[in-house]
Amino acid sequence: MKVFKYQADRVPVAIFFTLTLLDFAMYFAVDQLWLLVAYWAAMIPVKGLVSAWNHHHQHVPMFHAKPLNRILEMSFALHTGATTNAWVLHHVHGHHKNYLDQDKDES
Repeated sequence: MKVFKYQADRVPVAIFFTLTLLDFAMYFAVDQLWLLVAYWAAMIPVKGLVSAWNHHHQHVPMFHAKPLNRILEMSFALHTGATTNAWVLHHVHGHHKNYLDQDKDES
């Protein structure tokens, strides 16, 4: 049974879930504010890269199963602050509502 639509997505998904676990570990295990702030600052560029993968996933889901896609979307939302519904409203309806007519496409 194929879990991923494209096998190339295995490594990025493993990275995203590892980052999610690391975020939770930092939140629950670290009591020093300065260490959390340093971690937060160090993760800004990493989370920016996650945003690109979130964008890709919103156009082409990574899993065959909808529940797995939803779990991944929750992980993306924790990293980027953009939930799936926000992507649909802002990106799909806001930027690409005229995607079939490239002369009118907002992007």
